[in-house]
Amino acid sequence: QFVGTECPTGICPNSRNEPAIIPGTLWSNPENSPNGTRFVPQGCDLPISTPHDWFYKPGMGVQNLSFCIDIYHRTVGNNCVLELGFTALLSGELPQDQVIRAKEFGDWIRDCYSAPVGETKGTADNTTTANYVLELSLGNATEIDRVMIREDLAQGQRVVEYKVEVQAAGSSSWVPFPVAGLAVGNKRIDLAPAPIKATAFKLTILEALAPPVISLFAVFKPCAKD
Repeated sequence: QFVGTECPTGICPNSRNEPAIIPGTLWSNPENSPNGTRFVPQGCDLPISTPHDWFYKPGMGVQNLSFCIDIYHRTVGNNCVLELGFTALLSGELPQDQVIRAKEFGDWIRDCYSAPVGETKGTADNTTTANYVLELSLGNATEIDRVMIREDLAQGQRVVEYKVEVQAAGSSSWVPFPVAGLAVGNKRIDLAPAPIKATAFKLTILEALAPPVISLFAVFKPCAKD
């Protein structure tokens, strides 16, 4: 837990795991429940040094990039705030290997997620809290292996359950994307086990606490180094 101006009552939730590996659905409230009454984002830690320690010791190494990527998808891609932790030298400087790995990690995030193949957004009408649909046409058939969904959290975290469907190249039928989800929040990233050559995607909000406001529904090509 954290105590400060942002969390005056000391109830800011934290995964309490280092590294942060969060199973299941994350809601941005202390109860981790769709029935929560206070907006409090979850915090997830990723110590970049290994073995993890609060203080630097000679011989420490760094987490490999593939491990950092996996944690990114399981935290940021699951409505969590990723807290990247460094272990400083006694001089106050950061070890060079930690700096290099952090830059590689940031470069990977930008390379992977800065340019979606297609994207859209939408807001349900004032009476719709179930079966709200957003469709995304790609034009040309493209290999896709991940989707990103974001809610406008200025309106609250509303999505309880959703599904994604895909139109494969040469077909007019909708088939399930290999992942369906519970809750979205700030950002949800769903990864398929293998790329799908597709021409269109469909997001259906099966249940919401209030009319859903989807600020982003986007699809991406496979990323290098995943």
